[in-house]
Amino acid sequence: MQNETKITAKDLCPNRKITTDEIVFSARDLKFTRPDGKDIYLNLTSSQIDNASSTGIGCICVFQDATRERELEEMKLDFVSMAAHELRTPLTSVRGYLSLLKEELAPSLKPDQMSFIEKAFVSATQLTALIENLLNISNIERGSLKLEVEKSSWRNILENNVKNHLDFAHERNIKLSMRVAKKLPEIYVDRFRISEVLSNLINNAITYTSPGGSVEISVETKDNALVTHVKDTGNGIPEEALPKIFTKFFRVSGPLEQGSKGTGLGLYIAKSIVDMHKGAIWVESKVNVGSTFSFSLPINPKVETDQIIREKIKPSA
Repeated sequence: MQNETKITAKDLCPNRKITTDEIVFSARDLKFTRPDGKDIYLNLTSSQIDNASSTGIGCICVFQDATRERELEEMKLDFVSMAAHELRTPLTSVRGYLSLLKEELAPSLKPDQMSFIEKAFVSATQLTALIENLLNISNIERGSLKLEVEKSSWRNILENNVKNHLDFAHERNIKLSMRVAKKLPEIYVDRFRISEVLSNLINNAITYTSPGGSVEISVETKDNALVTHVKDTGNGIPEEALPKIFTKFFRVSGPLEQGSKGTGLGLYIAKSIVDMHKGAIWVESKVNVGSTFSFSLPINPKVETDQIIREKIKPSA
C-alpha cells in the first residue's frame, strides 16, 4: 500500500517493450505489518532490463529496510519539538521584559543604552521566529499541521500583509506597492498560515533589495486559481540555486548571504503550506535584475476531511 493505494504487479512490472534498463517504480517509507504485529518501513525500487525476454526476468525489485532510519528521524523530530517548546516560554518572558524596559525607561536612558535594549529585543524576536519555524517544521514532518480553512477575501489578506511591512520597507528605502483588482474571487484558505507565506515572501523581497529599489505584489486569475506574484528589483538568485530554493535548510551562497540571518526554513515552510492548500509555488529570477516569487491557490479547492472548515453561519431571524 502507498498512501492507502494498492501497489499492483502491473505497477512493478508493466507489460511493455523497453530499449534500455530503466526504473519503472519507486516508493519510500512503505508500511508493512509483520506477523508479530510490528510495523516496518521499506523503500522499494523496481527496474526492468532491456534483455528481459531472453533471460526470463520480468523485473528486478529491490527492498531496503528504512525502519531504523525512520526511527532516528522520529527521535530527531521529538528532540527539536521538545527543545523548541522549552525555549519558547522563557523567550516570551525575555521579550516581554525588554519591551517593558523600552517603554518605561526610554526617557531616562542615554541613546547608546537604548540602542543596547533595542538590539537585545531584535535578537530575542529573531530567536522567537526561529523557534516557531522549528515547531512548524516538526508539525509539517509529522503531518500534524492542520489547516483551519474559511472563506476569505484575498484582497483583504493582501492589504493587511502589505500594511504590516510598510515600516520595514520605509526603513530600507524600498517602494512597496500592490497592484490588485478591486474585486477578486473569495477563496478558502487558512488566513493565519497563508499570511505566513505572504509575510515570508514580502519580507525576503524587501531584505534582498537594495535601497531605492521596489517590491510589487500583484494578482491574476488563471485556470480557476488566484496567482499571486511578489516581484522585486533585488540581487536575484543564481540559476543553479533555483531548483533547491524551496529545500529545507538551503541557503543561497554569495551576495545574498551577506547580512542575512536566515535559516533556510522560511521558503520550505511556505511551500509546505501552499501544498496543503492544493496550490503551487515557484520562482523566476535573474541575477542583478530581481526575482518574482509566485504561488497559486485554487478558487474552489477540494478540501481534505482532516482540515477544519469554519463557515460563517448567519443567525436565524
